Amino acid sequence: ACCQQAGPAKHSPSARGTFLTKDLNVWTAAGAAALDMDGWRKGEASLDRRDFAGAAAPAEDGRGGCTALDLARQHDFSVVATILPQGDKLVGFFDVFATQATIEAEGANALRAWRDAGLIHQCDGYLMDFDAIEACVREHKDHFGAPEIAYDPHFAAQMAQNLEAQYPDALVEVRNTPMT
Repeated sequence: ACCQQAGPAKHSPSARGTFLTKDLNVWTAAGAAALDMDGWRKGEASLDRRDFAGAAAPAEDGRGGCTALDLARQHDFSVVATILPQGDKLVGFFDVFATQATIEAEGANALRAWRDAGLIHQCDGYLMDFDAIEACVREHKDHFGAPEIAYDPHFAAQMAQNLEAQYPDALVEVRNTPMT
């Protein structure tokens, strides 16, 4: 019976945890993982954005990339992301924003390290800098050439109007609801 459970455990983080504790009597410190981190690390690569200029434009097969935007006002991240099809894989480029208050909060050591490493943009004060985020959306759209900008309208009404003036017919509203 043990060998039957080993197969699924190789490919599923939640099955792995159950297999280790229930079948092998090996106790793990954490519950079920959301991601297979070994698989995630195998896919890591150091990519240069300059190598992907225009890569989001639709290819002959009709597949194209997409730039997406999700905004928060303060105690969360705002993210600008562009996802590009590359053969049978997807490549993503992300710009993550957090407020200074969030990054400097007690216990946020990882956020400070990410900021210091250039992996997260800090918005001064307690609120997100929507002008800086809008400029980042424009950089993604212009550089990668994605035909669409997907956005959640929560907090983004003014930014969507601004972007629509420059990129008519590019904005796609995607509401963050159970239906979508």
